[in-house]
Amino acid sequence: MYTRKLAADLKRCWITGNVSSFPGSTCPRFEINSDCKRSVNMRLTEYLQKMIQQFFIIFASIVLVITFLRQVYEPELPFDPQSIYVMMAFSLISAVAGLILYAPHHASERTMQIRRVLHFLAIETVLISVAAVLGIVDNVSGVITLALEIAVIYLLVLLVSWRSDKKSADQINERLKQLKKES
Repeated sequence: MYTRKLAADLKRCWITGNVSSFPGSTCPRFEINSDCKRSVNMRLTEYLQKMIQQFFIIFASIVLVITFLRQVYEPELPFDPQSIYVMMAFSLISAVAGLILYAPHHASERTMQIRRVLHFLAIETVLISVAAVLGIVDNVSGVITLALEIAVIYLLVLLVSWRSDKKSADQINERLKQLKKES
């Protein structure tokens, strides 16, 4: 019974996309202890650790995407310290925006879907606004290109986070199978 409930919760998280986020996980964190109980609420410190991890994933994704695009469109343009700092700032802004997804208590699927959309829109809006203020984008085509880059990076981060969380869920399921065999 308990195993079925846990599997249903994990499946719900995978279906709604709440296993991973840009940045952070919004799905309940499951822990297997000697009593085989689960911890439903993710503590804020764990969420902050996940946010730091997401920062580095986002930063790496930005560097990869920008490197590829520069090689295709502007191969002579080097990476200067200012562009690295801008990428770090964008990564930090994106990671902090992940607080939109933080739910100290279990949230419904619908609520998490709404939060995910708001999170994406907030990241798009803030990053495009910052880029416009810094003079990184100065025309409509630049804004559209940046919006597409942000969307691609968002999807890459979701994919990487989902794979990581899926691996953790598989380990939990394996441990549950072992506990079931032992009892």
